[in-house]
Amino acid sequence: MNHEKQKIIELFYANVKGKKSNTSKSNQRHDGKKGHWLEQQMGIVANANNSPDIYGYEMKNQTSSGKITFGA
Repeated sequence: MNHEKQKIIELFYANVKGKKSNTSKSNQRHDGKKGHWLEQQMGIVANANNSPDIYGYEMKNQTSSGKITFGA
């Protein structure tokens, strides 16, 4: 496994795994509020673009399934 993937995994386990998203300070009418919470937990400035978020990977929060995916 390359260093970038390992760092993403470490950040995820330290900051996201087992936590419930707290969107109470977000606009409750915004569909992307959970995705923005996720980005903040991973140390990413919240954004709505489709370019890579972290170490060359784009992170997506699948609202319907609750899964988080990373794509290169």
